[in-house]
Amino acid sequence: MLRVLLWHAGSLPKNYAHFLDYTVERIFLRKIGGGYTFIHRQLLEYFALQVSEIKHVRLVKPDAKDATIYHNLGEIYAEFGDYDQAIVNYTRATELDPKEVSVYRDRGLAYAQRKEYQRAIADYTSAIELDPKNTWTYHQRGIVYHELEEYEKAIADLTQVIKLDPKRAFLYRDRARVYRLNKEYEKALTDYTKATELAPQTAEFYQERGLVYADLNEYEKAIANLTRAIELQPSRVKLYYSRGSIFLHLKAFEQAIADFTCAIELDATYRGAYFQRGYAYLWLKKSKSARADFGQYAALTPDSVRAAWMVIYSSLGKQRPGLEIIEALEKVIGIAPQSGTAQICQGVALGLRSSYNNSIAQLERLLQFVRSVEDAYFWKGLFHAYLGQEAEATQAIMQALEAGLPPVLLTPLCWLEQERPEMYQAVAVPFLVQYSV
Repeated sequence: MLRVLLWHAGSLPKNYAHFLDYTVERIFLRKIGGGYTFIHRQLLEYFALQVSEIKHVRLVKPDAKDATIYHNLGEIYAEFGDYDQAIVNYTRATELDPKEVSVYRDRGLAYAQRKEYQRAIADYTSAIELDPKNTWTYHQRGIVYHELEEYEKAIADLTQVIKLDPKRAFLYRDRARVYRLNKEYEKALTDYTKATELAPQTAEFYQERGLVYADLNEYEKAIANLTRAIELQPSRVKLYYSRGSIFLHLKAFEQAIADFTCAIELDATYRGAYFQRGYAYLWLKKSKSARADFGQYAALTPDSVRAAWMVIYSSLGKQRPGLEIIEALEKVIGIAPQSGTAQICQGVALGLRSSYNNSIAQLERLLQFVRSVEDAYFWKGLFHAYLGQEAEATQAIMQALEAGLPPVLLTPLCWLEQERPEMYQAVAVPFLVQYSV
């Protein structure tokens, strides 16, 4: 950028390399590899503004043969997100100087920003062929392979980077992330451990290693790592959310609630913490608190069918509701009619209209594709009970509980007491007594 402006003003120093080194000494620029960048963001923005003011002036003469000019122009456009023009100028630079590594590197980055990953890979490969020891380029190509889910190639590139530069902790983290996605958990753990050895005060490394332990169902180690991460970075919301989610999975509900509450206190808009805390409250049979959290989640996520449904479900009591709940369910369905939760709502609405066979058929269609929807099993069981089908009702409700339904959500079984007393005694009472609902 600076070279373009000096050239345009007719003030370009004869020994430009010496001039750039002088600016580094004066803490004006920073040298990165074979290039330079502004240390202070305000300086970059100032010079970029100068470029924008002469934007309509022809910056490069028709007979210009200096590839660096086009390279610098490309960097200016890239800095402001105009990757199309950046690529145009980088391409002209490669035509004038096809041996300059940094141009292929920068054009590859511009292609990656546009998600033109194959072209990015081609440019990174050209840069590597010209400079096989350029760690940055291997790293960037590895990241692109990661984006393309070509994990073996990503691992190969990141391994090469580590061979060339084995002391950078973030490189081990990046390879560990790919190992995890490739389900090579032990290798991921090895890399995260190396990262923590090189940078023992980096909370992110402990957090991610903890999540790998969770993948392996080694929950104590997962919690220990997340706890260490929290000690290092106590203001990071996601750490509490991640540890709280593990506590919830382990049914350590009070500890889960404490962590989700910390997350919410740090960021009152952190939606997931409300939803997860709502579920923890359900397990403790604190329906009012759960409903409040689901309501807050729904307010923060108005397009979430699941949130709106849980507000309704957690509000249902021992008396069968009237038309207002059916109308509320139909509004929820309208948010995203094809979603699995909307199909549950459709099944429940049909059942509340006493269309029990149609309701069961709707829920069974969903369960053919998603086997772990505990809500669907429960409502299917309830409506089987309304039809007097004791065995089918009992089996479906047991499946709901096995799939993870908080027992307090069995409360609608109480509706049977007035309408189907024989089914209430045969189906509902055993569950309600066993789970103290």
